[in-house]
Amino acid sequence: MTDILSFINFTSKQASVRLAHTRGPCGAMRTMIIGNRHRECPGHIENLYTEPTSRTVGADDWRALSRHIAASGMLRNISTIALPPAGRSALVIDASTGVEPHFDTFAANNTVLDQLEKIVWAKYGESIHADHTAQSAPVRQILASASSIGTNGHVAMAAALQRYTDEAIAKTINLPAGSTAHDVKDAYLTGYQANLSGITVYVDRSRTEQPKTLR
Repeated sequence: MTDILSFINFTSKQASVRLAHTRGPCGAMRTMIIGNRHRECPGHIENLYTEPTSRTVGADDWRALSRHIAASGMLRNISTIALPPAGRSALVIDASTGVEPHFDTFAANNTVLDQLEKIVWAKYGESIHADHTAQSAPVRQILASASSIGTNGHVAMAAALQRYTDEAIAKTINLPAGSTAHDVKDAYLTGYQANLSGITVYVDRSRTEQPKTLR
């Protein structure tokens, strides 16, 4: 996934540079210094993406792009890649939950579940042929839901995607009822150490009313 996002990020910024040369850069590239990371921090893109690099875009490619933007001021879009929607907004617009795993995969509607099962059997069918039930342990492991993924798993998922994303990722770490302040602190520190731009933690039943209960 990081290789795919790296490629999308790089090519979208190349396209933004080309647009700037034909239509002009965005106003911030001409007038704003404070708050414009491309002008306030020369080599901003180079510093972000040259170490380590992905398999799809090399350090020299990022470096050349970064220096061209710094020298020319040609960039049409300050940000070119984000990963909406969040889990909540996805429900409102009846869309995929983005980087959020399903809250409870096997409570999803039948259409979603049918498609997920087809994907699993197509890719992993031979290795889990001993148990062909949709809710078997191997399938549940492959289709892990938000409530069955631990804190480190949630953070690792977000960190892998944050690496090549301009904006903060909307990602919630779901903690079970009874989690302590220390557990919440550990979640935030883990996110900080993973260089996330932001992190959200929710403890099950910490509010009297909530859409779903963690299992």
